[in-house]
Amino acid sequence: MILENFWLLLDNFLENHRIVIDRPRGTPHPKYKNSKYPVDYGYIKGTIAADGDEIDLFVGKLKSKKTTGFLCSIDLSKKTCEIKILFSCSPKEKEDARAFFNETGFISCILIDRMTTRAQFNSSFSQHEKENILNFFPEIFIFEKNTHKNQEFWGYLQKFIKESKIKESKSKIEGINIGRLKCSKKITDAFVGKTGNKKISGIICTLNLEKKESQNMLLIDCNEIQINDIVNNMLKNQLGVFAIKK
Repeated sequence: MILENFWLLLDNFLENHRIVIDRPRGTPHPKYKNSKYPVDYGYIKGTIAADGDEIDLFVGKLKSKKTTGFLCSIDLSKKTCEIKILFSCSPKEKEDARAFFNETGFISCILIDRMTTRAQFNSSFSQHEKENILNFFPEIFIFEKNTHKNQEFWGYLQKFIKESKIKESKSKIEGINIGRLKCSKKITDAFVGKTGNKKISGIICTLNLEKKESQNMLLIDCNEIQINDIVNNMLKNQLGVFAIKK
């Protein structure tokens, strides 16, 4: 069960909601006709994504009907940061879905793979470090390596922050201010540290079954201890939490 809670919540989402495929494999993108969807694309009926629409997903051809990963995306044209679920997708379908968005020139994604997150975790920390982390996060705390494939994504996020106005609220979690980034007419929530550098530290993806909602919150100027405290607090509130650290 360790490290699986977020994935199990995603599976529950899909078991209890209808999947609608509105852009089958090979369908041209509605705005960019030269780009065709490499995998069936649709949404989960009755849910709410970070952009206010329903949660998007790719549906692959694997026989096992379960979540196989997700894309965390930043869209500079829509000014949104959201997840796109990968359901029953093979390794090739997952990479094709990532490449489809990354080739647009205004969207960048990182791939979070269900099959490799445990391997990444195990290879990234010593046994002692893993024991300390799991004492704090018995359900989930995953780390995405900052490989060359992901550098563009973090660059897009940094540009998004630079172009946004940060308005800090009076609300705090574990002593960290909760701010709101306003870019154009879009609003994105964030945890904002006190350094004032406006540097991206990571993202927290949350899943709320009661509200049928997924949300991404940016981490700005937050150190590792602060990120750990935020995630631990969210887990107490029974949210599915997936932390991606830069």
